[in-house]
Amino acid sequence: FSFNNVMGPDEYAYPVNNSAYTNAVTSIALNFAAEAATELGYSGDIYSSFVKKAEGLVLPFAGQVPTMPELQGYHPEYEGFPRNSTNPKVKQADTVMLAYPLGVQMDQEVLANDLTFYDAVTDVDGPAMTHAMFAIGWFNLSHFDKSAGSFARSYANMQWPFGVWAETPSGGCGNFITGAGGFLQTVVFGTSGMRIERDRLFFSPPPPSATGTGAVRLTMHSFHYLGSRLRQEVTADVSRYELLETSPRAPRLFVEDLASSDRQQLEVGVAVELARGPVSISAGQPQIMV
Repeated sequence: FSFNNVMGPDEYAYPVNNSAYTNAVTSIALNFAAEAATELGYSGDIYSSFVKKAEGLVLPFAGQVPTMPELQGYHPEYEGFPRNSTNPKVKQADTVMLAYPLGVQMDQEVLANDLTFYDAVTDVDGPAMTHAMFAIGWFNLSHFDKSAGSFARSYANMQWPFGVWAETPSGGCGNFITGAGGFLQTVVFGTSGMRIERDRLFFSPPPPSATGTGAVRLTMHSFHYLGSRLRQEVTADVSRYELLETSPRAPRLFVEDLASSDRQQLEVGVAVELARGPVSISAGQPQIMV
């Protein structure tokens, strides 16, 4: 299956066939629709066709990275990309959003190649959201030498005296919500390392130094999950997770150090201290409180 004559997030490229971002997000939507139908007890050819179409959508992939022959394996933005092979130019984050926020699974080398190539060809005066997506990608890969620059650029479009995001460093659309939202995501999903999965929250936080801000501690003071409110604090070597409050019908929550498989139940007001690294928070059986 193909999508022809579309425009993905990169507004410099139109019309194109089989935009990587467009096909990936469509596949997610089709699979979600089929899954929702199953959960609600619906069946039939129309729902199975959703899955067939999702699996049949092309996600462009190539072995040779344009202008960077030393890199092998990346996702072209669309079929036939780039149209200008000697000087490709992209307006804003597009294909680099496959890994986050879309969650497309790929080898870390491929993700690194995507980020390296598109960072070099993306318009430096493009919309503010772009740098936030690069920052999250570099955080994810633990390439902290590169994450700091992208993180700084993610809020460079903030205009004083009111701290309002402009579309570009020199102006453009005022109160550019996607730019502000992009920066917010670097904090919620970048510096915390959080990913929302089907049956758990996953965390792999970078050290505070990865932001390049001089911070020695990063704290997400309050976030909600399954009826409970929690807190995360990260330093260079340690991460702490604390259950702040819970509702009567909320399930028990467990935090697990995925490196050691150490799993502990979270108790209100008691911080669990772990080595900074991959962690999950998931539910156990509901605890009915009376």
